[in-house]
Amino acid sequence: MHHVDRVIVRTRKLKGKAMLISAAFVLAGGGLALPLAIFGSVSADHVAQPVNLQYTPEPFTASYLSTWTPDRTTPSGGYASVNFAGRQNVLQMNIDTSKQSPIQFYQTEGIQHALPGAGAMTADLYVDSSWLGSPSTPVSAGFWGVGNDQNGVVSAYPIIEFTTRGAHNFTGWRLWNDIAGKWTNLVNVPYHVNSWNNLAMVYDPANTLFNLYVNGQAVGSNVSRGSVKLGAVIFDNYNYGSMGSNYSVYWSDFAYSTGATQCKEGGWKMFGNPLMFRNQGQCVSYFEHNAYVNTDKQQNQKHNQDSNKHQDK
Repeated sequence: MHHVDRVIVRTRKLKGKAMLISAAFVLAGGGLALPLAIFGSVSADHVAQPVNLQYTPEPFTASYLSTWTPDRTTPSGGYASVNFAGRQNVLQMNIDTSKQSPIQFYQTEGIQHALPGAGAMTADLYVDSSWLGSPSTPVSAGFWGVGNDQNGVVSAYPIIEFTTRGAHNFTGWRLWNDIAGKWTNLVNVPYHVNSWNNLAMVYDPANTLFNLYVNGQAVGSNVSRGSVKLGAVIFDNYNYGSMGSNYSVYWSDFAYSTGATQCKEGGWKMFGNPLMFRNQGQCVSYFEHNAYVNTDKQQNQKHNQDSNKHQDK
């Protein structure tokens, strides 16, 4: 295993917020390495890093949230746009354990929204110290991508989640393994308590992966299973019923990048080795050809059909 000396993260200011642009592990000897968890048969040596992403911010205003639809089932304690922890237009999602569904599939509660063929997306999660007492509050708060193939069919679910109920009593970040159909605990990835934590996922067309990031650190990748875009975003929580307690989850600074914007400012040079594109125009054309928009209803119908996926055991 390579020795990691430090992590380099490039950022761009977006309305006063530093957004993730790229992350690369720097070896003590000066070379680059990507010691990521790759969920599938793809070697970590082939994982590309995103550069120069230009994000479209979507503040969680009341008006914007009115366009979102339930995922599996609406959060049992409701959801709303609030001011929280020094930020405005924050998404608050509430779990009411007295309203837990008797059907396990619907014990995952959330909301979702279609995206215009996004190549990347990012959001901040607030990790509350009240979740981490002794004993800890049963919590699962997930940032879910919905990968679509070129026909708009759901084909993958890249997921980053914070939980206090991971396998072997794990607390921290975990990733959904779409190939094995189970969670992978990120035992060495830190989280900031009583603070905002940035999560991001970026589609890599050259290697057909969804690369995943926590606080600027590349933490793993999901094989795309035929996906060419992120067709929707989901924010989901788990209702533990009588085994848990009521809790609230706060998300802010959600933003997405359409595929074509990944090509700009030299970004086209980062796809493939050898290069996948000859120039920026060819890169933009590729993404525009594969762009599509699915309705929330279509996304939700397909997601609800996958009743054997993402169940907490």
